[in-house]
Order: sequence, then structure tokens, then C-alpha cells
Amino acid sequence: MFNLDILEIAIGLIFIYLLFSMLVTLLNEYINALLKLRGENLYKAILNMLNSEMVEKFYNHHLIKSLSKNRKKRPSYISPGVFAKVIMDLMAEEKANENKGTGSILKANLKDIVSAKIFDQSSVMKLLKSFAEEVNYDANRFAVKLEAWFEEVMDRAKGWYVRKIRRVTLVVSIVVAIAFNVDSIRAYRALSENADLRTDIVGMASDFLAENPDGAAGNTASDIRYEAARDSLVSFYAREISPVNNMFNFGYGDEQLTYIGKHPFSAFLGWILTAFAISLGAPFWFDILNKVMSLRSALKPKSKDEEGNPNTIPPDMPPSTISSVVPPGTPDATVSPDSAS
Repeated sequence: MFNLDILEIAIGLIFIYLLFSMLVTLLNEYINALLKLRGENLYKAILNMLNSEMVEKFYNHHLIKSLSKNRKKRPSYISPGVFAKVIMDLMAEEKANENKGTGSILKANLKDIVSAKIFDQSSVMKLLKSFAEEVNYDANRFAVKLEAWFEEVMDRAKGWYVRKIRRVTLVVSIVVAIAFNVDSIRAYRALSENADLRTDIVGMASDFLAENPDGAAGNTASDIRYEAARDSLVSFYAREISPVNNMFNFGYGDEQLTYIGKHPFSAFLGWILTAFAISLGAPFWFDILNKVMSLRSALKPKSKDEEGNPNTIPPDMPPSTISSVVPPGTPDATVSPDSAS
């Protein structure tokens, strides 16, 4: 077996992992949108900052309600400026309630507001009072202090969310590997024994890199609707996953069930290898695929046409490496002499 064959087998496996890791990313987005995980994570973070009574008032504030398309649902993102404005409004309301009137922290004196008895009755109120004292009761500096407090807590909340998503990703990866019967061992054997399959999968990988030069990231929108996530999932499955399933006979037909019955341990190990691989994420595999495709282009023997024209760019070379092959100022190898003139 030549080095080129080994690279093509690697490309096939890497491409499978890339596509199914993208599928896992889309499934995560769908689950997140359906269960509102970001909004729930944000709510828990704010609950840690404020007491339960104040949190209820916070989420009932018109500024917070306006952040969600459905005013009955919690938003998944709140800016530091909005947080500070709402907290300052709630503080002014507490003082106004004590005086049986109305007021605003921008109109009232901050020192007068935190002098209300309620600011000595709970830990969060005492903390807000201490913030006011630290800035010498300057409302603008107090707002900046609140924003910094919020950003500090959100940094920790982001860590909570990432750890939660990692656990979800691992579980979803295991489910996907088993549900689609993506057996890494069987895929390796198929690639090792079938040269046509290797050629086809390398061509698909090359086309994929050409069509997606910026990477394979999932949807990063903070408040994506689950209908949009579902549509993206269905579209990606039909466009990318289904052809690969057919090429490698993934799934649970009679042939696959017979194999699993005869080799249960091998099938289980193949699923586990796949699950671990796709849990690493699409960006990881996209980067690896780019590098291996570049290595293959460097090792692939040149055709007679390519030997006669040193500026010819191999057709399966990823776009990200073309600039390093063609020196600056060199005419495009694909332009004919007639068109150049």
C-alpha cells in the first residue's frame, strides 16, 4: 500500500468525522433552541447575583421583556448596559415604594436611594449599597460598576454553559454513532479494500473544502428559533449525510445487522471510536482535513500536463493553500494564452 493510499484512507475517515461532528453541532443547536438552554443558563446566573424576589421583578421589567420575541419567555442574552439600567430602576422603585411615591435613580440622589431601609435587609441590597459608596454616589460610575459586576458573573456563567454543552455533545455523539451505525472499523476496512470508494470520498472532501473555505462552524446565534435549527438540520442531512451513508452502507439493513450479530464487540468499539472522534467538534476536523489534503496534493504524482506546466494547481488542493503554491505575480494557470491576450 502506497503512502497516497494511506492518506486517502485518512481523508475518508476525517471527512466522515467532520460531517457527523457538524451533524452533532446542528443537533446541539436544535436541542438548545428547543429547551432554551442559553436562556436558562442566563437566568440561573442572574439568580445567583440577586435574590429570588428581585429576580422576579427584574424579568418583569419592560426592558427585559422586550428582549424576547415571545414576551412570556426569558431572553437568552442581556447586555451589561441593560442589566445596569434595570437594576438602577428597581433600586429607585424600592426607594419610591418606601416613600409611597415614584422616582428614578437618574432624577433622585443615589445617596438618598440607598439610604432606604431595604438596602440594609439583604446581602444583595447591602452589596448594591456598597457599590454606591465605592463610587461616592455618582450614578454614572455606579452604572459602570454594575456593568463590570454583570460581565464578571457572565464570564463564569459562560464556563458553566460550555461544560454543560460538552456533556450534551458527548451524549449526542454516542447517540448519533449508534443510531446511524457509523462504525469506524468498518469504514476503515471499506476504504482499505475499495480504491473507487477512496477516490469518491476524496473528491467529496475536496469539493466540500472548496465550497466551505471559511470553516465548518455551527450556528452561533444566541437566540436561534428551533424551527430554523430544525430546518438547518434536515437540509444538512439530505445534502451531506445521506450520500455518505449510502457510500459506506451505514444504517441497519440486513447486511449490517448480520455483521453486528457476528462481530458485536467490533461494532461496539467502532461506535465508541466514532463517538469520541465526532465529539471533538467540526472545527477540529476541518483543520485536520485541510492539512491532510494539502499533504496529499504535495505527494500526489504529477500528470504529464502538470509536468509541462509548473504553475498548474492540482484540482483537489484546498483553497487555503493555493496562495502558497502560486508565487505573487504569476499568471493564473487556468487562463489560456488567448484569453490572457
